[in-house]
Amino acid sequence: MRSKSKSFGSHLYVTAATLSLGFASISVQAHAQTDTGRVTGTVVDPTEATIPGATVTITNTGTSETQTVKADAAGNFTFPALQRGPYKISATMTGFQTTTQSFDLQVSQVQTVIFKLSVGSTDQTVEVTSAAPMVELGSSTIGSVVESRQQTQLPLNGRNFTQLALLSPGVTRGNYGNGASGVNGDAETFRNSSSGGGSLSTNGLRPQANNYILDGVDNNEGLVNTLNFFPNVEATEEFRVNTSTAPAEFGRAGGAIVQTSIKSGTNSIHGSAYWFSRSNLFDASPNYQFLGASKTAPLPFKRNTFGGAIGGPIIKDRLFLFGDYSGLRENSPLNPEIVTVPTAQMRQGNFQELLGRGTTQAPTVCGRPGVTTVAVNGGIYDPTTCQQFANNIIPQGRLNSAGLRYLNAFPLPNIPGTLGGTQNNYRTIRTDVRHSNTIDGRLDYNISTADRLFARFSYDNSNFTRSSRFAALPAGFASGTNYVHARGYVLGETHTFGPNTINEFRAGYTRYTFANQPVFSNTPISANLGIVNANRTTNLGGGALIGGNGSQLEYTGDYGTYLVPENTYQINNALTYIWKGHTFKVGGNGIRREVAYFRPISGKGYFQLGNGDFTGYNTSEVLAGFADNYSIGAQSGLFGTRNYEVGAFAQDDWKLSRRLTFNLGFRWDLITYPTEQQNRQAALNPNSTGANPTELIAGQNGVGRSIINTRFTNFAPRFGFSYDLTGQGKTVLRGGYGIFYFLDRGGIDNQLGQQVPFGGSTSYFASGGSRIAFTGQNPTGSSLSSTLATAPLPGPTTSSLAGANVFAVNQTEKIPTVQQYDLQIQHEITPKMVMTVGYVGNLSTHLATGYNFNSKPFSAGATTPTAFPTLGQVVYNLNDGVSRYNSLQAQLNYRANKSLTLTSSYTWAHNIDNTNGYLGFYAVSDLNYYDHSLNKGNSSLDQRNVFVASALYSIPFGRGQQFGSNINRGLDYIVGGWQLNTIVQAQTGTPFSVTFPVYGGGTSIRADYANNGQPIYTHSIQGNYINPAAFSKTQPNGRQGNTGRNQFYGPGFAAGDVSMFKTLGVTERLKTELRAEVFNVTNTPQFQNPDGTITDGNFGKVTATRLASERQMQMAIRFLF
Repeated sequence: MRSKSKSFGSHLYVTAATLSLGFASISVQAHAQTDTGRVTGTVVDPTEATIPGATVTITNTGTSETQTVKADAAGNFTFPALQRGPYKISATMTGFQTTTQSFDLQVSQVQTVIFKLSVGSTDQTVEVTSAAPMVELGSSTIGSVVESRQQTQLPLNGRNFTQLALLSPGVTRGNYGNGASGVNGDAETFRNSSSGGGSLSTNGLRPQANNYILDGVDNNEGLVNTLNFFPNVEATEEFRVNTSTAPAEFGRAGGAIVQTSIKSGTNSIHGSAYWFSRSNLFDASPNYQFLGASKTAPLPFKRNTFGGAIGGPIIKDRLFLFGDYSGLRENSPLNPEIVTVPTAQMRQGNFQELLGRGTTQAPTVCGRPGVTTVAVNGGIYDPTTCQQFANNIIPQGRLNSAGLRYLNAFPLPNIPGTLGGTQNNYRTIRTDVRHSNTIDGRLDYNISTADRLFARFSYDNSNFTRSSRFAALPAGFASGTNYVHARGYVLGETHTFGPNTINEFRAGYTRYTFANQPVFSNTPISANLGIVNANRTTNLGGGALIGGNGSQLEYTGDYGTYLVPENTYQINNALTYIWKGHTFKVGGNGIRREVAYFRPISGKGYFQLGNGDFTGYNTSEVLAGFADNYSIGAQSGLFGTRNYEVGAFAQDDWKLSRRLTFNLGFRWDLITYPTEQQNRQAALNPNSTGANPTELIAGQNGVGRSIINTRFTNFAPRFGFSYDLTGQGKTVLRGGYGIFYFLDRGGIDNQLGQQVPFGGSTSYFASGGSRIAFTGQNPTGSSLSSTLATAPLPGPTTSSLAGANVFAVNQTEKIPTVQQYDLQIQHEITPKMVMTVGYVGNLSTHLATGYNFNSKPFSAGATTPTAFPTLGQVVYNLNDGVSRYNSLQAQLNYRANKSLTLTSSYTWAHNIDNTNGYLGFYAVSDLNYYDHSLNKGNSSLDQRNVFVASALYSIPFGRGQQFGSNINRGLDYIVGGWQLNTIVQAQTGTPFSVTFPVYGGGTSIRADYANNGQPIYTHSIQGNYINPAAFSKTQPNGRQGNTGRNQFYGPGFAAGDVSMFKTLGVTERLKTELRAEVFNVTNTPQFQNPDGTITDGNFGKVTATRLASERQMQMAIRFLF
């Protein structure tokens, strides 16, 4: 058996040596990211003179794995590459008493132990009973650890571990969705909205800048960079959140580096089983009464979360197994949504209800050049004469048949609404039905004292179905069924070459698929209504996209089915060598990402109604038979992209003295832009002219396969220090600087395969001479000339750029880059309490930005500025965004054994940038490409003041406790074993801009101050939060107003969550927890930002609360053994 083990280790030695030397000399990837920890320390005598040659032994008390080293000439010792878990460490030397200490080593922790040996015999043992020091002396990295008790005992709605990352200073949830748009407001990350996977903002950076690591390997989805797997909190011991200046082994991130690992089995069988149940039975009524609405009953809700975990030995001290399962069944409502549907009179062509209400506009597109339109307040206009229809009624003979059937498919108004019932007149509550099953299994094998092997498998099969806003039409963000199917495999091996040299190897493979099937996808709704060219194939059922001004008529339809299967292959290796006071670590990692996607852009057609350009109002546009523009996408099958993330690193943690440690590192990152298997990628050449636009096509005319060239100069130095100010291990000053890189792919709609001649969409504009109607023909009685007069609307073209919606890219683009810098002081107030205060900042450059490239510089009176008149929409995806973040961060930790644990953090921060990026709330298409400085302002992720605190408190009453330790068992079952836990959050509001739509409603510009002495804020929730009278439309049209981007702030919020446990001891090893958890226990209202669009009827008003923010309660039972 020993010979086999030695043979196995020697094979891995060859592999490890090859990998480490290769990584160090040529490069391989962006994060060796091992999840093991390190124990370092010094052995001294009573006079604090060092004791060279002392024998130090460390034992994992869970698995009995033991290692022994000798202290060097300076009395220092180091145990690298230790698996997290419970440890006992001892130091012995002839002439001194043996000293031992116990502690728990956390994931990726650097634990410092100082042994002060007393004179005596080695057979005399001194047991140090105090807890391990809370001040971390050997590392300059800024971050924190969320322990296992916090994960399983703090109130956690949805049991998602990433929510507890908010306990770390500098980490926020960013902007919240309102239920219509999910947490992030975009389709890709919405699928994880209940988990919050893609929505952590760390030190002001976008969620795409985070790096999630599970068992030492990459756990990031490849398209929008959310998580592949959400580990079950019953299956993880703890997780670490590094927020600034991480060591050189970590790359591919500028935000948080979140490390966690699945538990290992030990020599004792341990585990848990649980059932959490939440329903509306104990929920509070939604807080709509604060918005002036009537109080309603709690919305129907039902969630059951159940599962368990178990671990133990297969062969004592050698082979261990751990596994877990979690299931979710949920039926939950969204917040009520107020939308606009056509009134009964409008469906007959009668628009008299609009007269005098100021909601229409004179037509901007008219069939009779030179005719002056006489504007009428609330008038509806005949596009063939440019004058108001008689009595504001469209004649029956002029009604478009398909448009009429379409309007009749809407439900009738069910609430009074605004503006005489013409807007905001329909209330709907959609529901989500969620099913999820996840499994993890981990095998650990101590092959020999020199070799340790583990393997892990993870499985996720989840889906949720969201209903439509309407019974007969698809409407509402993410309506349909969303699927996530994931499989993950990891193999890791740690080999000890000697007391000073250890190698860690990881290999992983992940198969991750997400998809969306829209509602009504099996029914050709548009074709049934008479709308041509929409349901062209069996996988394009449902409805075409139709809409313009949502306050006049609710959008309906969808793009169509999308599918994104991904494969991720990775290896990483790290070799650690200890020499004198140096701990050297070199290595690297390689990742190959295969991201395929099927996503027809406007696959069923998109009729954009503009802002009433023909008749003055969206609903009348439909009936009269006009749309402002029409686009339709090609079906190009499944695109298959490939990219690589490669890098190498070297790190030296140099213990210059007992008090001073330098953390010196350097890495090199190679992150390639995606190629496509068949070179089906294209982009507009930004250097071409509007009169003759040309494309860059992958693999043609000297253009590379990725179009954007790979940069080989992504160098990332890291420097940090940690200095013990007093020499007593109680006060440490740490600081650091580092450069980090990450890739922001921007979601499925920003991929270069989505473009002519391979995909994308083609647009037809009314301003270009086409008269667009649902039936593909001009309305009855129209005398307009039209290129589309008698034939159905055409399909997409892939033969020319005419009318195409395209992307432009810079071939020499740089990778998003983050420079981090910090200075922090940590002080032990008492042995159980530590306070940390510091400055944390970053400068981010080359951030992804989407510009409106099809524009000319602003000019007075401009209507539809066009730099490329033959093209449709042109978005310039350019990495030239800049952000700057500065913050004061403080944290207080108190740990009184296991009876009381307190954490609290406060962050004051200011985040300024000039771009919001690609996705969701962070997306913007800048109106003026020619002057980026106009966009400089408060970041959408700016949150000035954030306070978070948590507490775990086991009430010390009952048998074996401080009080009532001798009461009888019967009484103890009632009064003993109680625990109270809480999380409290408070933060100021998030920013927004005051804008109004221009150029047909396709984009918005910022408003002007009215300069009339009116106050800006009234801070009224039931009235106006901001004062509409303080603002005015920008005049002349075509310039940005003098209000700033994100200059105004919405309501802040505060909430407290509480959980209460009763623990019953069934046997010595079996315990039962009866739990009640209450979220937002005080039912404090939490409001969305006010409406910032001047032309909306609700401008200045707060119209919605945050999704599911009313008080909620769940009950649970949990068994521990």
